[in-house]
Amino acid sequence: MRLKRTKMNWANIKHQVVHKAILEHKSIIDTYITNPTSGTRNQNTITALEYAKLVCKELRGASCAMRDHKSVWIYREGDTHVMGWVGYGDWQTTLTPKMKYQFVMYAPFHENGKYREDNDQYRMSMFNDRDKAIKKAKALFRSYTVGESACALNSQAASSITDVQGNATKAYKDAGKPLDIHISSYGAGKHVLIDEFKALLASGHLFLRAEVGINMKKFCDAYDLFEKRKASEIPVMYVDMVTDRFGDKIYRLARLKNGRHYSPNPNNEVTSEEHCQQSDVPQWVVDRVSTLQIVDNETYVEGVGYKHCDNAYTIHVDEVNPFVD
Repeated sequence: MRLKRTKMNWANIKHQVVHKAILEHKSIIDTYITNPTSGTRNQNTITALEYAKLVCKELRGASCAMRDHKSVWIYREGDTHVMGWVGYGDWQTTLTPKMKYQFVMYAPFHENGKYREDNDQYRMSMFNDRDKAIKKAKALFRSYTVGESACALNSQAASSITDVQGNATKAYKDAGKPLDIHISSYGAGKHVLIDEFKALLASGHLFLRAEVGINMKKFCDAYDLFEKRKASEIPVMYVDMVTDRFGDKIYRLARLKNGRHYSPNPNNEVTSEEHCQQSDVPQWVVDRVSTLQIVDNETYVEGVGYKHCDNAYTIHVDEVNPFVD
């Protein structure tokens, strides 16, 4: 099923995953409120946290965690990505004689035309009135769709996939050296002698120097692996698990056209999105996720996929999987 989505400018969005966003909360609270190093509780930190808690009250299932001493992440339990952040401070880009403290909200999918797209402020709105800021945050904060999460996280999986392809290219290049054959790292392809070498090896030819035959075999094998790995388009499936409001575990699945893309855009790279109960998930998806569940976060298993965190994975699909021998 392909979901309709509003066209958005995907560039320059700063994504943050929940499991990393919450790591610094306690230490920031301790440093600036509970046991301040300055000896005085930071009023701006208190104001930012109070503001965040009021925003959470307006968003079903929302929680908050300190981002730094003046801003707070807003997220939903079970989501892979935060919905954004709110803060109290001066985020103006213009120089003024005196700092101007305002209630600020940053939403990844917000576009503020007053600023250039490459500025952080392009995703912000700023208010003198806290109630107006809360109203704006309520209107703009939302969970990521599964396709958006898939695209936001794909850079790590893409890096692992292209590393495997690069290693195959290097092995092919290195295997040619003992035979005095040069393979370019860029635009590598089938050497003109590959078929001749394979025919010679298949004939049972007795080499005067045994190492020549051994190196020839290594070169042909390295080429076969290179040829298998070199696909320019490798579809992948992103899988994450969330808990719905009834307490049931829901699997969210999104297919991406090409897992090699470091920054795919959900507007044109997501080919399908699906939400389903665990009992309805295809067995091959369950098997690959199960394999990845036992490895550390941010780990790639060749031919299987990439584990982002305990509830988010990018897996290879059977239709085009150049990493299964």
